Amino acid sequence: MNRILIALKLENASLVFNKLLRGFKLTLALMLCLAAFMQVSASTFAQRISLNVKNASFEEVLNNISKQTGYNFLYNEVVLKSSKEITLSVTNQPLEKVLQLCIQDQPLTFVINENTVIIKKKDTEKAAALEKQVSGVVTDNTGETIPGVSIRVKGTGIGVVTTVDGKYTVTVPDENSILVFSFIGYATQEVNVKN
Repeated sequence: MNRILIALKLENASLVFNKLLRGFKLTLALMLCLAAFMQVSASTFAQRISLNVKNASFEEVLNNISKQTGYNFLYNEVVLKSSKEITLSVTNQPLEKVLQLCIQDQPLTFVINENTVIIKKKDTEKAAALEKQVSGVVTDNTGETIPGVSIRVKGTGIGVVTTVDGKYTVTVPDENSILVFSFIGYATQEVNVKN
């Protein structure tokens, strides 16, 4: 009788173990699918660009970026004619960073609205009088620095990405500007430059 009872207990333990193992396999499969989906979603959201141009017109560069990203560009041809030729070499960089590099030392600025980039002329006299440089370090709640955080000035095309040690410097139009910090896996935060 004891042997039968022990055999039943072992059989029940084996069934419970098999159910737990099956549950673990399903959970693992679900987590892998979710991670793959998040990776695809993140890569779709964060447009990456590789570009190698020498003395190219601004319009040529915009056409190249448009082909890689599917983004549309709106601009006045007269405004682009005032731009300098671009020499640039980047690999797998975010759209905002590449655009920032393109307009560096140019009389232009940009605004991204969904999948459209608007290129316009800088209002240099007013902008120069009000511009400020803001620097800082981005850290998580444990104090660890976070590289690759996207920081943009809300309502403008101005943006930067934190360095390997989490540092950034961005030029803002005025002291009322709002910085938007975003990074995959973290909640987006807005910070007023005054603070």
